[in-house]
Amino acid sequence: MSKSQPSGGFVPSDAVAAYMRSRGVSRELIEDGLEGAIDRWDAIARSASHYDFTLDDWLNDMDLRDIIEGSMQAADQSERDSVKTLLAKADDRMKKATVQTGSVWGKANAENEKHDPLRAWWYFRRPKHPGEMMQSDLEAAGLD
Repeated sequence: MSKSQPSGGFVPSDAVAAYMRSRGVSRELIEDGLEGAIDRWDAIARSASHYDFTLDDWLNDMDLRDIIEGSMQAADQSERDSVKTLLAKADDRMKKATVQTGSVWGKANAENEKHDPLRAWWYFRRPKHPGEMMQSDLEAAGLD
């Protein structure tokens, strides 16, 4: 169960922290817990429409959403309830800033990892108006 910190944030449950460690995330992200991860996801969503980093950067950012998904499954009900509205808003913002595409990991990786476009929708979206660098990477990957 999450415990309030003096700063008003949440300490992640042991199950969420264990899941995040299993995914190899930074100590900082583990300490920030679900709420912190969702805040980061929301920041990515706010700039996603005109994203101009590399496709590798995009993949890392989409992995954050996958980590959030696994963390939500590991969390207890009260922890999920405390962040579900924040996550829904960030997801909606991301969906509005992006368009559907093939798997950003490539078809072979998507099949190997069993990425489902309905469950793991974040791996099947790209920026609406990618910057020059991202556009070049998307074209090279056959995603535009």
